[in-house]
Amino acid sequence: MIRFSLQKNSFWFWIPFLVVFAILLLWSSLKKAAPEINSAPSKEMTVYVKSFSMENENKGIEAYGVTEASNLVSLKSETQGVVEGIFAHDGAFLKKGVPIVQISLENRKFELARAEARVKQCVMDFKAAKALAQKSFQAAVQVSKTEADLRQAEAEEHAIKIDIERTKIKAPFDGLFVKTLVKPGDFVQPAAPIGQFVALDPLYVSTFISEKEYYQVNEGEQSEVLLSDGTKHMATVSYKSPVSQNKTHTFEVRFDISNPGHKIPAGLSAKVILPLKIENICSIPPAIITLNDEGIMGVKVVNAANQVEFVPVQILSHDIKGALVVGVNGNMQVITRGQDMVTEGQKVHAIMEKAASSTAQQEGTSDK
Repeated sequence: MIRFSLQKNSFWFWIPFLVVFAILLLWSSLKKAAPEINSAPSKEMTVYVKSFSMENENKGIEAYGVTEASNLVSLKSETQGVVEGIFAHDGAFLKKGVPIVQISLENRKFELARAEARVKQCVMDFKAAKALAQKSFQAAVQVSKTEADLRQAEAEEHAIKIDIERTKIKAPFDGLFVKTLVKPGDFVQPAAPIGQFVALDPLYVSTFISEKEYYQVNEGEQSEVLLSDGTKHMATVSYKSPVSQNKTHTFEVRFDISNPGHKIPAGLSAKVILPLKIENICSIPPAIITLNDEGIMGVKVVNAANQVEFVPVQILSHDIKGALVVGVNGNMQVITRGQDMVTEGQKVHAIMEKAASSTAQQEGTSDK
């Protein structure tokens, strides 16, 4: 009876020690396993990538405008008088300096004769005063007075000659006398309109280009111009505005067309085609183009460290075949599948699209 009691007490005595031992054993096992769990690499996101071939494209900018005269002036009278004669008909081609309209001289010839006589008299008075002054018979102040009279007489003579010259209105440059606004017998005042005169060689075509095309157009470049009469002509960029239009944000570009004989009129509708060679462009699926946090358009690529990078692109054009962009080069591994599931700087597992397709085909063949 006593032995049974001792055995029973001995059993309950060892139970707490066994429980503590089991807990310590479990804790030791977990502690050894913890480093293995922490050191296990996290699973990387798998994305599919593709390298796109580069190409050069000859792209033409199309712009529209109208032909304009390179110079258009309104001929005006510079003096007053009666129109005495008109020497050119409307539409006549005239060389620079050819007379067009003659205003009556009236009494200008007599005024010129009087001015010339006064100049001669003043010359004689000045010479006499100067000779007397050298002999001390004339004061120096008298010499100065006669010289002043001479200069005034010469100025009056010159003014009359200019007024006479202004009675003959001439062609200001080589061009066409467009329209006569006076007729013989009309009395005209200074600044009265006489007619219109234009130069059509060269001929201008003014168009407008967008902000994206501004740096692709340079002065001196050649372009093709198609006019509304069906004729084609070569033109040269002669001017590119440094300031854009406020409302449209477009820039004016002017083209010069050689027009010998002034055969092409002003006012024809014109389409300008300016060829541009764009280098290092590629065609990519529009679906892989995305926006970053700043709203910039671009694509995501995988770099040499298998990390995701964002590369901005510029879309030149797009159609059902794809989008032509600038900014992607042939060495980049562009993410084509999974780009929306990864972020910049994230490490990923990249699979080339061609390799992935080949693997899938091999698996399909083996299954068969």
